[in-house]
Amino acid sequence: MKKYFLLLLFLLALSNDSWAQILNIDDTQILNDNPYEVKVYFTSSKILKKEDIQLTYGNQKLNFDFQSKSENLSNNSRAFCILVETTGFTHFEPIKNFKNAIHQILAWLNEQDKVALCSFSEANLNQGTSLKILSKEFTEDKNNIKKLTSQLVTKIDTNAKSDIYKSIYEALDWMAEQKDLPQQKYLIVFSAGINHSLSSINREDCENKSIKLDIPIYSVIHKTWTAYSGDNFKLLSDNTHGRFKFVSKDKEISEFLSAALNLQKQESVLAYHYELVFFPDKVQSGLNSFEIQAADEKIQGEFIIEKKMNTQFETILFITAGLGIILIGVGLFMKAKKKDEDTTKTPSFIPETPTISKINPTSNTSEIKSNLMNTVVNTSIIPDIQRTAIASANIPTLKIVSMGGIQNFPIQKLPLLIGRDPSNHIIIQDNSVSKTHAKLYFDNGYFYLEDLDSTNGLVVNGQKISKVQLKENEKVYLGNATIELYLA
Repeated sequence: MKKYFLLLLFLLALSNDSWAQILNIDDTQILNDNPYEVKVYFTSSKILKKEDIQLTYGNQKLNFDFQSKSENLSNNSRAFCILVETTGFTHFEPIKNFKNAIHQILAWLNEQDKVALCSFSEANLNQGTSLKILSKEFTEDKNNIKKLTSQLVTKIDTNAKSDIYKSIYEALDWMAEQKDLPQQKYLIVFSAGINHSLSSINREDCENKSIKLDIPIYSVIHKTWTAYSGDNFKLLSDNTHGRFKFVSKDKEISEFLSAALNLQKQESVLAYHYELVFFPDKVQSGLNSFEIQAADEKIQGEFIIEKKMNTQFETILFITAGLGIILIGVGLFMKAKKKDEDTTKTPSFIPETPTISKINPTSNTSEIKSNLMNTVVNTSIIPDIQRTAIASANIPTLKIVSMGGIQNFPIQKLPLLIGRDPSNHIIIQDNSVSKTHAKLYFDNGYFYLEDLDSTNGLVVNGQKISKVQLKENEKVYLGNATIELYLA
């Protein structure tokens, strides 16, 4: 009898344990740093209200904003459209990791979840469609989708071009046309994150379409050898209530989507998703910890603050530098005045104003190169190059990032030809850069970069332009390479 009683107690303990809350922090993001704003994504096996939660940071309980994002996702049917880039940018490692992650995700989905598989490759401006629908329709047959991943084929192509925004826009339109889909719909984009914006469709168009259709976009950007526009895709996902992740392994993809979309099957536990935003008043450089207590469960969370220069120190440094420049100017003025007093006759001298020959847009490349080579200007006579720092012998520098690595070029003569050909002043060894891609010149106190009828042109903030005034620390894309100007 005693044995049966002990067994009964053991079963009751297991039963109570099975009803215990499961609390998990999925992700933590820093939204702003003045003041600091921290956003926490977490899940719980219980339905929570704001009054059920306490947030502790630095031994103090803080106020917070709280929002419930979903209820019982594991019991509701969902529709997932998986959009995969199959260009030269995703060749070999990225496409292999994408396929492995898709296979894992399919294994985690519930039986009633519906899936569609699509791909996109070369951009084709506004003519035709960039989207290729592999599964033809949404289906609950996960094995069929797994077989279709064999059609995700790439090849080596160093001159690959893709218009991701156009493909995303077309995928959203196609999803809207499908009938009998669940209310919860998601677009998952696997890409290298390199958009050439050949069509008129941009990121804002995709955001507006996504919000209108209530289809969040989850972006998985694979790290490759070339440049990314990751910030644009993070904005795309954040603004459409989706999520964003940089990855380099298939495990990172599946773990990210599992947490973000609650993909893993749970037999006896329901998952509820929540967002919590708080404003820590005292943060320190490095690792910062906080604690969330929800009902009968506690969990620790962390966020990292990158080390920044002290604001007070920055102010003192700025004032000191300003005073130094003033003193140097006064000293030069007094020296010049004394020289005038000691000299009975002052020679008349007017420095020649540097000129840069204008290039006829119809000229061929050899003519342009010949003209530029014959009009080299020494920066020692360039007037006021955007900063008085020139007077203290600081030389403007171009920072170039490409497949060949990071290169710094002091600007000691102008104009400069930039391109892949060895005959240029600045050589960028990258196949996305044209032989003679652009010229750098100085005009009326500013540096300018002008496109010389190159294949990929100049791109600033996602916009393709023919000429740009260089601003300090602003990136200009020449194909996959970037150029930044540093004045001091």
